[in-house]
Amino acid sequence: MKKTMLAAALAALAIGSASAETIYITGSTAFRGAANNSIDAYVTNNGGSQVTRDNATLGSAGNVVWSLGTNKIVAYWTGSEAGMQSVAGPVSTTYGTNTNPAITNSVVGLWANQYSSNDVITNNGVVYSNPVITQSTKVTGTNKEVFASFKSLNATVLQAPNKIVFWDPSQSFTNSSGVAQGTPATVTNKADIAFTDTYQASSAFGSGSKVTYYATNNYWDASQSNGVSTNPTILYTNSYVGLSNDTIIGAVGFAFIVSPNYASATASASSLANGSAPVIDNITTALAKKLYTNGILNAAELSGGLDTNVNAYAIGRSIDSGTRVIAQATLGLSSLIRSNGVNTGVNQFTLVAPAAKLTYSDGQTYVSNSGSTLLVTNWPAELYYGKLSGKGAGGFASGGTLCDTIAKATNLPSNTVVIGYAGINDATGKNAKMISYNGVYPSVSAIRSGNYPFWSYEHLMVAPAASAVAVTFASNVATQIKGLTDSQLLGYAKGTVSYATITNTVSRAANVDGGTVTKLWTNATTPSGLPNW
Repeated sequence: MKKTMLAAALAALAIGSASAETIYITGSTAFRGAANNSIDAYVTNNGGSQVTRDNATLGSAGNVVWSLGTNKIVAYWTGSEAGMQSVAGPVSTTYGTNTNPAITNSVVGLWANQYSSNDVITNNGVVYSNPVITQSTKVTGTNKEVFASFKSLNATVLQAPNKIVFWDPSQSFTNSSGVAQGTPATVTNKADIAFTDTYQASSAFGSGSKVTYYATNNYWDASQSNGVSTNPTILYTNSYVGLSNDTIIGAVGFAFIVSPNYASATASASSLANGSAPVIDNITTALAKKLYTNGILNAAELSGGLDTNVNAYAIGRSIDSGTRVIAQATLGLSSLIRSNGVNTGVNQFTLVAPAAKLTYSDGQTYVSNSGSTLLVTNWPAELYYGKLSGKGAGGFASGGTLCDTIAKATNLPSNTVVIGYAGINDATGKNAKMISYNGVYPSVSAIRSGNYPFWSYEHLMVAPAASAVAVTFASNVATQIKGLTDSQLLGYAKGTVSYATITNTVSRAANVDGGTVTKLWTNATTPSGLPNW
């Protein structure tokens, strides 16, 4: 039966071999270890092969390319929210309309010469003077042109926010043990498939949501308290479509982590007994909520010690992260995920290495003047793939980078500790110190027992406009992942829970992330036998 199904899937992928297709995949960085390995197993089991990747370890790779028959599969892991943004984005995007009735010539090459300083185009009411046009489509029955893309005065390319920059699979990669060398060429495309940690209803890109995007020029205003102009240049607003092709394929666990100076493993029993080395080994919902809305918390509230002169700083993920959405949902902060894609209700910090500079798109440069100590500063205002993120609202693009940064923060300023959150797989992979949440330590066993709520279902979502080949591929990869045993899935990524286990031990209401966990097991069928990770 299994062989028949796989053979049918391979046959479906080979349909129309004369017109080979490329399937673009994106989404969750927290689940990428399981996704990469599962896709790789499916492809190789069906006679295909891995072409290249960007990391020596497949589970940690952010870019991977496979070949299956005449088709290519390209993955780039951007985060769940970015994945949702791409697959739920409109099938086509209208960028602007030429309002000058004298210009009707459809020859693109002439447009730059035809335009003068007095010519304008408008886009959702925003006027752009003398742009450089790159593509267009004539509006039937009118004298207007709809621009597929154009450049603003500073030559910034204005492109669809639902498109992602993938590695171009048509190039010849130079590999070293499978790892691409140099700087691979890229192609901008809409994703066909996204792995997400969230339901679409929890996302800023929910059905019908309108998310505003901005040009990358002239939005920074030093006179504003948060550094962002109250009247930035609006590019356009997209309305997102509902996704009906959403398959739950398992679950992924998350954890709060602490910097080494407050990790319990670094404190000796004698020093703890003398009260000289306070530790943070637990965080409650109330304190975590307070920490992430204020950005700073007195460390004594978390440690229970007398370290009232120490500040705990919140570290977190970017607005494109599903891990961030789940963290906020778990803490009761879901309402802060606004329809414009920007969360201004949290306050997060970043760390700047000694004697290093960090320049953001707000035009500000953050410098650590110390030769030995990290600088702790609010995450600066920035445009994140066209979405305006105010001061303190941003965060790390990758859970692995966040965990690595905190785990190596052995040179924090005095009287400073940092707290972050990430997927269990990233935390264990970077040796970041995880702490318990409401007294329960993060583990697969704790998730399936129903006592640890910081987890989410993992979804595989397909864009409404995806081809039949992509839909077939997604369906069969989902079936393969759902069929994995606990040990197989844990071998791919720590902190992940198999479909069979998560659906037989605990549940949450449909379309609700961070809701109450219901235990499906009874005392007679107590879950057992799973390792912690």
